[in-house]
Amino acid sequence: TLYEISCFFDVLLEISKSCELNPAAERSWAEQLDLELLRRQHLLGSRKGENSYKSSLDLTC
Repeated sequence: TLYEISCFFDVLLEISKSCELNPAAERSWAEQLDLELLRRQHLLGSRKGENSYKSSLDLTC
């Protein structure tokens, strides 16, 4: 949905900021993205299914 897409781009923006602030971060960019998406999905308590964010991520690859 449009809401999920906007959340996805918010996540990308946050991660890009954190990478700029800490380029020596141990986690890879992809791992940070996955963890942030999982965290937000958990916080939202999405009832659409566990794969809603993962599938939107797959579509961008």
